[in-house]
Amino acid sequence: MRPLQTHLTALSAWLTALRSSLRLPLGIGLAIAAWALWLKAGLPGNIALGISIALAFAALYLDLRLGFDSRLLAIDADSQQLDAALLWLGFLPAAKAGRSWEARRDGCLRLGRRLIFIVILQWLALLAAFALWRWS
Repeated sequence: MRPLQTHLTALSAWLTALRSSLRLPLGIGLAIAAWALWLKAGLPGNIALGISIALAFAALYLDLRLGFDSRLLAIDADSQQLDAALLWLGFLPAAKAGRSWEARRDGCLRLGRRLIFIVILQWLALLAAFALWRWS
């Protein structure tokens, strides 16, 4: 694969990840906002809902990163060309260029674990808001 083609493939992967990652979280965000208005949960419940919404945005970011990384891993490029493309896009600090595929895999797995943790926290915050509403 030529370097320019690798750059464009990386950009395409980023845009595809962005587009597909925004569908579900926007719907969830609207549902949470409507639910918050319906509940009128008071200050403690609204704080818990605010935390849940903030965690939803963090989950969206991690989902976006994971989608992008999964698409990058699917293209058959050598690591030097991939690093050059990511540097060109401004997505990779120069200090991280030249990492092994094992290091890249470990980074993807870390992102996945963070996403799972944040989603669990988000649902716990939603449960707390519901509990505060029910028992207030």
